[in-house]
Amino acid sequence: MEISANIKKNSDISKIKTSIINLANEHRLKNHYEEYEFIGKNRQVFRNHFVISLIFEEHDELLALFIKKIKMIKKVKIECIAFDDIVYKLMYASRNYLNLMEKSHAKEYLEKQRNGLLYKQDSVIFKAIKKKCN
Repeated sequence: MEISANIKKNSDISKIKTSIINLANEHRLKNHYEEYEFIGKNRQVFRNHFVISLIFEEHDELLALFIKKIKMIKKVKIECIAFDDIVYKLMYASRNYLNLMEKSHAKEYLEKQRNGLLYKQDSVIFKAIKKKCN
């Protein structure tokens, strides 16, 4: 799972990072990676984000609960959810993530989404990601 926060819109990234990691640890986090993404062209910055990649133990209910709690944190977005068991299977991708992907992979994802063929599309994880936050 990848979660991002816009650096320009968030004054305290370290606080957000700590709260995400602490919340993830409560939901069986195995490992995490952090990076900063800067994308621009001709002095114009299009993307200036902090991105954290989280790797969890396989437990659908706990991951769904984590997703519900993450969606309550303002100015933080879930970029993608995927499963990597020898073969990488993308379960969810945000619009921003799709724009950053290779066009052929993005088209393949959208085709699978239209046909209802996404990995674990009927799971509690998918329901949690699609449910609106209160």
